[in-house]
Amino acid sequence: MTSTDVAQHAGVSRATVSYVLNDRPDRPLPEATRRKVLDAARELGYVPNQSARALRGKLPPVILALSPALPHGRNLAVLTDTLTALAREHGYSLVSLRAGDAGALEAALQHLQPQLVLALAVLTAPERTVLDAARTPTAPAPGSYPGGEDGDPVAHLQVRHLRAAGHEHLAYLGAEDPELAELDAQRRTGIERACAAAALPAPRSARIAAAAPLPELRALLREWRAAEPPVTAVACYNDLWAAALLHAAREEDVAVPGELAVIGIDDEPMAAHLDPPLTTIDHDPAGLARAVFAEGLAVIDPAALRGSAVLDGAAPRFRVVERGSV
Repeated sequence: MTSTDVAQHAGVSRATVSYVLNDRPDRPLPEATRRKVLDAARELGYVPNQSARALRGKLPPVILALSPALPHGRNLAVLTDTLTALAREHGYSLVSLRAGDAGALEAALQHLQPQLVLALAVLTAPERTVLDAARTPTAPAPGSYPGGEDGDPVAHLQVRHLRAAGHEHLAYLGAEDPELAELDAQRRTGIERACAAAALPAPRSARIAAAAPLPELRALLREWRAAEPPVTAVACYNDLWAAALLHAAREEDVAVPGELAVIGIDDEPMAAHLDPPLTTIDHDPAGLARAVFAEGLAVIDPAALRGSAVLDGAAPRFRVVERGSV
């Protein structure tokens, strides 16, 4: 579908279509003509070629960010905001698309014709096929995104911290949520691989919904505490699941951290105000954004990296935020 098709459908010249769709103030046209062109474009499903506009100086070139299929929380917001600012600083426009839908990705590539795709999530095989066919530069390179066979590196840090605190019998409290299934699997794998690497027994594991009733959590905690040997430390999917576990422990009169250590992920603002204050992992979404953007810029415009501040802090700095639950 091209502007020529729109012109033929509306019965006007291609130049008129260009004037209308580009909203040219120097080319005033009768309202009836404008309406005819806009109606024709809508009926035909015509979407202007954004890259062509960019070449004419109308819009900056596009970078497409494929965001994880996760609820839009604080860390994802920081990641996206940092990428948006970096793109603007370097003369690009960032468009974000939720990963997981190869059809939507194909349509976005066709209509936006981005200079670069930033893969912020582990892509599905159909998505990789679409990118390969489009030959659009993509970063990070396939297989280099945190995760993979060894799971989420943040989960490894949870286990190392619990092991350093003297715990050997661990459990993982995961997320029972379709939107979180992929990341939950990465974190569970990370816990299992980290325990194996540290020569610890295989961790126990359970998944619950974010809104799981308190009796369900209490029953799970009793099961873990009654095991032989009993679980003495729990690595949680994130701070919300850790907060729920702290509530269950309080109701079961299980002392934290005396009888049970609990560690979360994300360092949400509420973590410092729990009872006891939650030990958690800050996985530095701004640093991850800078690292991914720097890798992408090196692919499409390596000269732009010279003298650019994008490399400052361009490495995610995972760190334990020690409080009172371990």
